[in-house]
Amino acid sequence: MTIPPRLQSAGCLPADLPRRQCYFRNCLGVLAVLLGLTGTTKAAVLQVGTGQTYPDLTTAAAAAKPGDTVHIAAGTYFACAIWTAPHLTIEGEGEGEGTIITDQACQGKAGFVIQGADTLVRDLTFTRMRVPDGNGAGIRAEAANLRVQRVRFINNQIGLLTAMPPESELLLEQCSFQDNGAASDSRLAASLLVGQIARLVLRDTSFARGKAGAAIASSASLTDIEGGTIEAAARPDGALSGPTIQLSGALRMHGVSLQPSAMPDGSLIAVKALPGATGDRTLVLTNNTLTKPGILLLNWSGLPTQLSGNTLAPGSTAESSDGATSARARGILRSTYETTKSTARHMARVTLDTIEGLWTGTH
Repeated sequence: MTIPPRLQSAGCLPADLPRRQCYFRNCLGVLAVLLGLTGTTKAAVLQVGTGQTYPDLTTAAAAAKPGDTVHIAAGTYFACAIWTAPHLTIEGEGEGEGTIITDQACQGKAGFVIQGADTLVRDLTFTRMRVPDGNGAGIRAEAANLRVQRVRFINNQIGLLTAMPPESELLLEQCSFQDNGAASDSRLAASLLVGQIARLVLRDTSFARGKAGAAIASSASLTDIEGGTIEAAARPDGALSGPTIQLSGALRMHGVSLQPSAMPDGSLIAVKALPGATGDRTLVLTNNTLTKPGILLLNWSGLPTQLSGNTLAPGSTAESSDGATSARARGILRSTYETTKSTARHMARVTLDTIEGLWTGTH
């Protein structure tokens, strides 16, 4: 094998080192240099606010690159943003009233629409999000894996809403939801509405003065809640709001103080587990406090339960499965109906295509 002269002249060939081995070692060295050069690019910090490099959220969102940090100065922003780059950190400034995002919902969805994976949002307040569909959110998560820290959601139709891939994880730490929720003739909007993802995790997160629906409605495979206070919703019109927490997967809830909410039949339910979960799953509730009389867990899921160390208000019940059989029957009927409807639509489409083909062939 011929070795390039410039490599030989670099003193890389000890007399006792085979030429082929030296050439291979130099190739590795060149590759290491190239990799080192590509690793020198540093993530940027984008400053947003009056007098800053980026005067508004829209220009910052358009400029953000993967791995950047977007620092939004304290103030009130009548604006929204769609974040598409992955691995972003989007942060506000100050505590309490520091950085406020209000009134404007992008794409008719939310103040922040997160479309980049593995995003961290922290130290912000989202408030007064309204859209005609009744589901205006502070944050709408549409990409895999979102972490939210010390964020306040105040007076939105929905605090946080997900449309994430099924393998995703949503983590909320030290967040607060106040005065969220909206009611219409067809729906009750929860403060936190989570779709079919792998895991929802809440740590020391509080829910207060909800206006409609559940405080938490989760279809995550696992909902994991530890610490925090969860109050029942109270609709302004006095109508019933449903359970405080409604879920259709496994549950781990530890050290939470919560209230039950009124159901149409007059019962008071803190946690309602619906049918639909599959696999080896369990409902685990430990060391929680039910602050008003009611049922801690209404289990319609059929999943096994582990309850221990919970403190219940006088007259309360730890667990009930009343209505579970009829609920599962309704679920089967609903599934059958949806399957039948889908099949009928497909057959109608095939029939129309066949008729159109015959008609075209005869003219």
